[in-house]
Amino acid sequence: MVGGIAHGGIIAAGCQFARVARTGQSFLFFLDPSPAICLNLAMKCLWIIIACFATSVLGEPILLWPDSAGSVNKETVKENWSKEHPNRHVSKVRQPTIEFYPAASDKNTGAAVVICPGGGYHILAWDHEGVKVAEWLNSIGVNALLLKYRVPAKRGGELVGFAPLQDAQRAIRMTRLHAKKWNIDSNRVGILGFSAGGNLSILASTHYATKSYPLAGEVDAMSARPDFSILVYSAYCYDKETGSLMENIPVDGNTPPAFLVHAQNDPVDPMCSIAYYAALTRHKVPAELHVYPKGGHGYGMWNNGHNVNSWPVRCAEWMAEMGIIVAGGRN
Repeated sequence: MVGGIAHGGIIAAGCQFARVARTGQSFLFFLDPSPAICLNLAMKCLWIIIACFATSVLGEPILLWPDSAGSVNKETVKENWSKEHPNRHVSKVRQPTIEFYPAASDKNTGAAVVICPGGGYHILAWDHEGVKVAEWLNSIGVNALLLKYRVPAKRGGELVGFAPLQDAQRAIRMTRLHAKKWNIDSNRVGILGFSAGGNLSILASTHYATKSYPLAGEVDAMSARPDFSILVYSAYCYDKETGSLMENIPVDGNTPPAFLVHAQNDPVDPMCSIAYYAALTRHKVPAELHVYPKGGHGYGMWNNGHNVNSWPVRCAEWMAEMGIIVAGGRN
């Protein structure tokens, strides 16, 4: 065989078979003239190819609206990524996606969480409120779906047509549609959000029956109700004038259970979390609230030197007590 280039890979001369290594969407081919070595490599190659395609969805964007549904803004706007890993944020999102981070097969509990990074509905804090959260969830056997929802978005208006809510509902439905293929229990699909992402998670938890976009197809036949929520320094939930939750947050007995975290010195009023917790309690919905004296806002998975950084440990304990996850694997 004559040497050459194929899909970004190198094909060496005189080779009958090769081993394959994946680099993005490309494959490198290194051929060996020895039949014995080639046979051995052929078997290894087969398993590598299977592994590549089996995990091809890992961390790769999956379009929420692949058919360019009418709810997607078709305006041509280039996404803007700022700063370097591990402190990236993205703005001007017009093509919403989810990225699937599966738990290791020997640790997979079957639970899954859709992650909503914060950023004031202007940007998405992609790493410390997104990718690092997915990695933590994977470490406790929980599958993660990192949601890139449309921003900027104007909040406070009509929820029908509110792009972030459309994207959150669609992400939950898509997770349930692919539950069997992704080794997920469709009855243990939750949502997790920070700041504005926490507000979005609360909206998704209280407006799951709201048709925020025209329903069509098998994806939208799935339920948009999260089975539980994890809310970290949620914003835009508390009305200081009335001393209660915002009018657009209708808690009732069917609202999903919640785990809530806030710091007293957070510039975003901790009453956002306290009021939501109180409403859940009034309706006898299981909930756990942690308010720490120090911690500020926006720490996500970062260690800022305060006790608030223990929230992932407390959250894992809550999920175990609620039966969302169990030690030793799938429920």
